[in-house]
Parts: sequence; structure tokens; C-alpha cells
Amino acid sequence: MKDFFISYNHADKTWAEWIAWTLEEAGYTVLIQSWDFRPGNNFVVEMARATEGTRKTIAVLSQDYLNAAFTQSEWAAAFARDPLSKKHTLIPIRVRDCEPEGFLRSIIYIDLVGLSERDARSAILGALTERAKPDQAPFFPAEIQHTKAIEPQFPQREEKIEVFFSYSHRDEHLRDELVKHLSLLKRQGIITEWNDRKIVPGAQWADEIDKHLNLAQIILLMVSADFIASDYCYGEEMMRAMERHKNREALVIPVILRASDWISSPFGKLQALPRDAKPVTSWTNMDEAFVSIVEGIRLACREIKGNLIEEVQPKVLSGSELTAGVRYSLVDVFKYPGVPDVTFVEPEKFYLLKLALKQPGLGVVIEGPSGIGKTTALRKAVEQLGAAGEVTGFEILSARRSEDSKRIQYLEQWHKNTLAIDDFHRLEEPIRNHVADYLKDLADREAPAKLIIIGIPGTDKKLVEIAFDLGTRIRSFKLGRVNDEIILSMINKGESALNVIFDRKSEIARASGGSLNIAQILCSNLVAHVGIDQTQLEPKLIRCDLEGSVMEVMDQLEPKFGEVVRCFAALDGHAERTCIGLLEELAQADNGFLSLAHVKDKRFDLSAGVDRFVSENYMHQLREKFPAYERYLYYDNKSHALIIDDPQLAFYLLRTPASRLVHEAGKI
Repeated sequence: MKDFFISYNHADKTWAEWIAWTLEEAGYTVLIQSWDFRPGNNFVVEMARATEGTRKTIAVLSQDYLNAAFTQSEWAAAFARDPLSKKHTLIPIRVRDCEPEGFLRSIIYIDLVGLSERDARSAILGALTERAKPDQAPFFPAEIQHTKAIEPQFPQREEKIEVFFSYSHRDEHLRDELVKHLSLLKRQGIITEWNDRKIVPGAQWADEIDKHLNLAQIILLMVSADFIASDYCYGEEMMRAMERHKNREALVIPVILRASDWISSPFGKLQALPRDAKPVTSWTNMDEAFVSIVEGIRLACREIKGNLIEEVQPKVLSGSELTAGVRYSLVDVFKYPGVPDVTFVEPEKFYLLKLALKQPGLGVVIEGPSGIGKTTALRKAVEQLGAAGEVTGFEILSARRSEDSKRIQYLEQWHKNTLAIDDFHRLEEPIRNHVADYLKDLADREAPAKLIIIGIPGTDKKLVEIAFDLGTRIRSFKLGRVNDEIILSMINKGESALNVIFDRKSEIARASGGSLNIAQILCSNLVAHVGIDQTQLEPKLIRCDLEGSVMEVMDQLEPKFGEVVRCFAALDGHAERTCIGLLEELAQADNGFLSLAHVKDKRFDLSAGVDRFVSENYMHQLREKFPAYERYLYYDNKSHALIIDDPQLAFYLLRTPASRLVHEAGKI
């Protein structure tokens, strides 16, 4: 039995080999995929032999390792053999910046981040039982000309990525704030930033700007009305930046500092920061806006360094593998509409959701915006519990269907197994009250029948308002917009299934706006655009025309949303802009939920118009003109809130400039 199995992600192969060499040089025996898994071997069998046939497992930690699905089973096998770490069966070694979560968080890791080769070797061997061994590798006895094996090189610190700031000096204070928020990326050696204030006295400022503009790998366009008005920023720096972006020499990221008409500019089709391209100055807490920007830049850096692209490990598939059932259709991989299987990613606290579903009598509420996977998470949880015989007779009813609403009125007469009510907020108030009372009754009786409520943000509060003592009888799971890492995990699964690689994954994640549904649509369009409809025999690189794909999706959505959005924009007449302002706010609203009272407090220019919107019942007028709007936009007449009920509507609104709505709605 060998001493160590090295578990690693392909992006960290050089680290894994250096660690393996270091250990063998110190007298340990090692099993590592790149050295020991030979062509023709059965991968699954070899992996089982590796995890079961070694004394300890070394997990080479990086964010890529933590994100990858296949590495989890490797370290989990070691953890299961020694859950209390008494035998140190699982030894994590952190080689790149990351934060282990779950069970991995409880195990102290060896940290090599920032260490020299000598210190890194000492850190590893110092944590293990040392063994004497010659400094040089032994000669191979059968060779006449004895030669030393080629030692793997210690992975050197990666070169820093230069980030160039193109900005108006009127926005210097906002640029300075962003620079402060980028401090950790600089301290970690990931980036170096440059702006014109770093030009030393006596230097030719235009030459210095051109030099760094042509060297930078990331160019931030700090967008505001002043930036657009600046002949140098807009005419010189921006145009050169876009040229380099088009030639794939640099990544251009618009950073929206202040509200301005930028959508129709040359960079208007690029994926902007912060989230939803919401101007920094429009955020209640600007620190949150800068954090969103930093997260986007961090992902872009990872992609530039190649770590995200290498993670997929595409391979050449044999005919026997294809006939064995590993070939997937595009429509089954990036799936919309419907519940994804191949690309399903477990949300946070998924295991707690499954636990709540098993508890007799406990009501379960799953709330969040549309398109973030509420129903998918529930179906997958029930599917897993059903396979173990812990859930039976699962059914979902929707308040959108009149026949289902009728059945919901008489739940107590027929409900016996596991039932979910979707779109709870769309039920009539008497039926909602009845459901709340029924939830309480199930809890008091600890009935085996299970009832799950699926709704918009704030559904649990609505239930407690109806029946105040429900608070201790229900378990609420709040699913918000997913972060980019979750979307990247979904994309990685799709890449593996189809044997393809997207070259601009971080931009796909940003364009998705936290919606897995939108991410599925974009990925499907990008793959279909290059003529791929199933798993490829050989790995294929997909050079993403993301801007073109976004425009194609917008063209597809125009017949669905165009008329109703224009109708909404025109509700307040030719001279008013309140309804257009509400559409702008709705597009950028957290979780697609817009309180009109909040708009009045935030936008004094819209306050009087919002009062008219409510008092003159504009939404009733919209229903008369365009009744189909209720399929994807919900208005809570009691709390006066607009709620997006279709993630594609949010995507459409974000990319529809106000200037276009003014023209199409016939505004003066």
C-alpha cells in the first residue's frame, strides 16, 4: 500500500507533480494520476484503487479544486475513513488562494501560498514524518549512460495581471475607492493597477498612457457622463481598448459609476460591473457595489490565467465510450425550460432542505426570485429522498392553473403525501389564508403528509402575517440570485458533458445576472451557434461571441416582452417619465422585487408620479390593454410592489435603454 494519493484539479497539475516529487524524494511512495494512470486503464477502477489503496490522501486546494465536482468524491472517501482526523488520513495543501467550506473547513491545511520553493518544501515535510534519503535521484541501473530524472519545476508565482483605469478626473474619488477595494487582489499578487496619476514628473504622459493601455490585460472603462463627454477618454482610450478587446488581446470591462446613456455606445454590449450594471452611486451601500466589481475582476483574472479553461479536462472519446451512454444531446445539457439534470448544481443548504422535507408535520417554504432554481432544487431534493424511500407520492400544483387552484381549496380532503404549491403569491387571499391554517394543522398533528410552499421573496412573512404562530411551524429557505461561482460550476458540468470549452466563462456568468435559467439559455445559444448539438468526440474550443449571443436572445425575447414593456412605459402619458423610471428601477431591483414606497423614498423625481400610478390604478389599465402581462409580471396591490415573475424579463429590461423606450412609447 502506497503512502499518499495526490488528489488535484487539472489546473493545479504542476503543483501536484511538484508535491509528488518532493514526497518521493523524501522517501514516501506516491500515487498520482498524471504518472500512474496509463492509457488503456479503466479510469473509474484506477481512481477507486487510488483512494482505497493508499494510506493518506493529499488534497491540492485551490478554488478550481473546490468548484470541481469530480474531486469531491476523492477527498470525501478519505474523510469518511477518518472523520475525526485522528490518523490524518486527509491532508489538504493549499496552493492558491481559496477558502475551504463544509467538512474541509474543519481540517487544518498546509499553506504554500506565497512561499518560496525552499519554504514550501520545508512546510510539507515538516508536517510529515521525515525520512533520510540522498539529495539526488538514483541512477537507473539498466542504463549505461546514467542520467538524473528531470525534476518537476517548482510552480513559480504567476505574473501579475495589469489593470488599466480609463476614467474622467471628475470621477477620481470613485476610482480611488475602487483601488482601495482592490487591495487584497494586489496583496495576493494577482493584479497590479495603473492609472495616469502614476506618471512620474517629466515623463511624456501620452506615451506612458499608450504604453500601459497596450500592455494591460484588463481595461476598466469607468463610465459616467463625464467619461463619455471626454474626447480623450472616449475618443482615444476607449476606442483603442475596444480594438484590443475585439482582437482578444485584452478584456474590457465597463464599470458603471454614475447613471448615463451608455447602452448604445460601442461598449454597450459588453458585460458591465457592478451586478446588473447598476451605477455605483445608485447603491444604498456603495461598498457593496465595489465588492461586486472586485468579485467580477477576480473571476476575470482567473479566466485570463487559464485556470477556468483548464478545469474541464476534455478528452478524446472512443466509440465504446459513446455506445456506453456518455453522449449527451445539447437540449439535455443546457436545458430550458424544464429541470436540468446534467448541469444541476446544489444550492446552499441543500442538505438542510432535504432534512426539513423528512421531518413530519414541518411546513417548508422555498422563496426567492424567478429563475434561480427554487422548483429545480425541490425536485432534486425529492428525487434523492425518493431514491432512498423517504419521500413518496410527490406532486406540484401551480396557482397559475385554475384547476390546481380549485384543488388547493380542498387540500384537507385528499392530501396524503408530499405536495408543493408553486406561485403561492398568485392564489386568491381566502385560499392563501386557508393554506396557512392547513399548514398549522399539519404541524400540530405532526402529520406524515408534507406541504411545501414555493413563492416570491417575503412569502414566509406573508404566511406569518396570516397566522402569527406559524413562525415556529415552518422552515424557510431563501434562495437569492446565485453567485458567479455557482453559475461557473453549472457551465463546467455542461462543458464536461459536451466535451467543449467556453473561452469567456466569467463574462457568461456576469451576463446571466445571477440567474441559472439565463445562463442555460446563453450557453445553449453559444454552443448551437458553432453547430454543436451533442457530445463531441474530440474537445472543441468555443470562442464566444457573447455580445452576438446576447443580441440573439434579445431578438428572441422581443415578441414576448416588447409590446407589454412599451405599453407599460406609455401608461402615464406622453409627457411623463414615471413608468420608464419604474422599469429602470425594476430591472436593477434586488431579486426582482420593487417596492413603490422604496422608489418614492429613493427617487424624489418619481414620487408624485408613483402616487398617481397607485391612485389611478395604472396596473388595472395595463391588464385591460394587455392581460398577458400577468404571466411574467406580478403586482401586489396590497403592498404596492412590482415583482418580476420571469427571469427573462429582467434580462430584457436590463438591455433595453431608456432612450429607446422614450422613443417607442411616444414620449415628448
